[in-house]
Amino acid sequence: MTSFNKKAITDIFCDPEFRERIKDTYAGSQLQRSFSDQRIQSQFVALYRYMLEKSYRAIENGQRQLAFDLARPERIKNQIITVAQLGLSLDPADKEAYFDTEFGGAGDLSVKIIFGIDGISLLLNKCSDVRSVACNVIYEGDHFEWYGEDESPAFSQDLTNTRNSIIGAWGRIRLTNGDVLCTRIPGHEIEAVATEQVRVAEHFGQQTPWTEWKDKCVRNMVLRRLFKERAKSLNLVGPNVELEESGTGVQAVPVNDSSDSVSDDDFEKLLSSVEDDIPKAKENETEPHS
Repeated sequence: MTSFNKKAITDIFCDPEFRERIKDTYAGSQLQRSFSDQRIQSQFVALYRYMLEKSYRAIENGQRQLAFDLARPERIKNQIITVAQLGLSLDPADKEAYFDTEFGGAGDLSVKIIFGIDGISLLLNKCSDVRSVACNVIYEGDHFEWYGEDESPAFSQDLTNTRNSIIGAWGRIRLTNGDVLCTRIPGHEIEAVATEQVRVAEHFGQQTPWTEWKDKCVRNMVLRRLFKERAKSLNLVGPNVELEESGTGVQAVPVNDSSDSVSDDDFEKLLSSVEDDIPKAKENETEPHS
């Protein structure tokens, strides 16, 4: 396996034409969010650091084949542009969109977008066809009757039941035309996810909200399911976007925009300083072969 090629990633983020294209894309984004040039630059630096860290971690875990430098640069650029077209933040700390890698059908490395809870909420709340979104936990003792995906279920809950076991969950998108789009998740699926989240957290010596905030995690799970099932029919994302339920919903970091500009030289210095802070993988970094 070849050594890690950091330059392949650095070249993407140091390309001034690509950065200008991203700025122009945000100006006409679906969410119509106004990010300053400074904020876009800082998002670029954060995403660059994220891709390096994720690549180094993959290498250290014996998964060299999943490092971002093995993906074609145009694939990375296209997915960055897709996030900008939507108007979501590129900074993973904002919990709106993440990037990951996986093997494509042709055996090469593809780059996919994973939507965070805050990104999903933004897209649904800004959709002109959506009136409201509801995500509900079903506890033992609650009354619940399912009538299908296009009709609201019969649901009533006694607040005293919220200490009981969670036996399911359901969600509903109510459209402005009066129609409803519903989904449900059975209890056994919830327990499987909860068990796995706790197992992974214990393995790495970490904490997980599934132990203290299980009900909130379940509601986030329903929101992701609704988005996965309905985002394309509501034209929230294009057909080229891959949807995946992943992670636990957390709050976004507040965005503090600045009107100060950053020169190309300053931007490259920012990238350089980021590289110095990231632990290097055991493999030696090499320049790309001509």
